Amino acid sequence: MTDTNDAVPVTEPGLLEPSFADAAKAIESAADLPARTRSHWLCSLRQIAKAMDKPMEIIPARWTAIRFAVGRLHHARVGANAKTLANHKSNVRVALLWFAAMRRTCRAAACCSRPTGNTCVTNCPTDEPARCCRR
Repeated sequence: MTDTNDAVPVTEPGLLEPSFADAAKAIESAADLPARTRSHWLCSLRQIAKAMDKPMEIIPARWTAIRFAVGRLHHARVGANAKTLANHKSNVRVALLWFAAMRRTCRAAACCSRPTGNTCVTNCPTDEPARCCRR
């Protein structure tokens, strides 16, 4: 028999990158997005996660990581109209691309001398903000 004191605890599976849940939090707190857009994107993230039968915490928030799984979803199995599922897929794609762009901008703000908010274009110390903010 093995001693339970020597057992290694099993951990929950986690991601080493942002998840759907992280994207949802960012979308909820985005003041620059219209309320209607936030609502549609959040609903679509939830519905696609439900259709994939996975919790939002373990689905990567990168379109390239999920596009094939999302593409395999069929409206009959999901229990939705074809147009509704197509709208959810499109909303998730746009939401994840927005989230990726927002994360790049926030990361790039560290290169600026006086970052404010989550964009550094106005505070970039050089004349070419694209060069400054692309890192």
